[in-house]
Parts: sequence; C-alpha cells; structure tokens
Amino acid sequence: MAKRLLIVWYAALIVAILEVIAYGLTGYMASGYRAILWNEFNQSVKKFHDVDEKTPYAKSINRYAHEAGVSPQIVVSVIQAESSFQPRSLSKAGAYGLMQIMPATWQQINEDGKICAARHQGECTSECYYNGDLNVQIGTLYLAQMLKRYQGNMILALASYNAGPGSVDRYKDIPPYPETMIYIETVVKN
Repeated sequence: MAKRLLIVWYAALIVAILEVIAYGLTGYMASGYRAILWNEFNQSVKKFHDVDEKTPYAKSINRYAHEAGVSPQIVVSVIQAESSFQPRSLSKAGAYGLMQIMPATWQQINEDGKICAARHQGECTSECYYNGDLNVQIGTLYLAQMLKRYQGNMILALASYNAGPGSVDRYKDIPPYPETMIYIETVVKN
C-alpha cells in the first residue's frame, strides 16, 4: 500500500513539474512572440501614412501628427483605444477628450507649445479639453514627447502615455500592469 502511494505521489510530482515547465515555456514563447511583434511595430511606425478623410478628425490628426513627427495612424489607434472617438469622454482618473489627457499633462504641453494662448486668455477649462482639435494637438505633442524621451521606441512611448513616464522609468521597460499591456496590444492591433 505504501509503495502504491509513493508511486502515485511521484507521478503527481512529475505531472506538476511538467505543467510548470509547459507554462514556463508557453509564457517564454508568448513573450518572445510579443517582442517580435512589438519590434516590427516599432519599425513600421516610422513610415507615415495619412489617415483617410473618412476618419473622424482626419484633418487635425494628419496635420498635428506630421508637425509632431508621429505617424497619423498611431494617433488614430491611440484615439480609438483611449476614447473610441468620443470627444466628451472623461475617465475615472480625470483624463479628458479624444486622447484622454490629464489636466496636468495638458497644462505642461500647453505651456511648452503655447497652444491655447492664441485661442483664449487665462487657464484652460474642460471645454478646451473636450475640443477635438485642441485635444488631438495636445495629445499628439505629448505622444511625440514620449517618443523622443524613449529614443523612438513607440512601445515604450505608448506604455508611458498610458501608465506615465515615471512607471516606465522605474521599471526601465513596460510596467507589468495588465491595463498597460492590454492598452499597448490594443493600439498595436489597430
């Protein structure tokens, strides 16, 4: 009886070890595949293709993307992932508009670029944040800033856009946040 229990125990141990190895290999292969896809994505975003005029805000997207040195198609993918092209989107975290920009980020980009200065005096309000043209301009400039910060690595720029540059800097890579991983995959697929 004891011998049988020992055999069953060894068999269960072997099965458990094989499962751990299989899960480990699967995870390793998936992360390798993801790295290949993201590397290809980083190469492809260096090619600029204007978005079709049927795309909402196409004129603004094409203009500001070219001015900022970002592929217009990436801007479209970010807008789709952030707000599904809903200009009056407001996140639980307090991010506004098409590109879901936090007020502090808005103020920093606006201060650097003097974007709202020609449109109105004083501080920007939520009406500025919800203005599609302004939101695309500010969001695209911010994305370009992140792209420059991470030396042309759009994957890290997107991770930073979603989780903040502090998180990317802290991990020296994509932060291991499920939301950020899903966000990047969503933008890459669009």
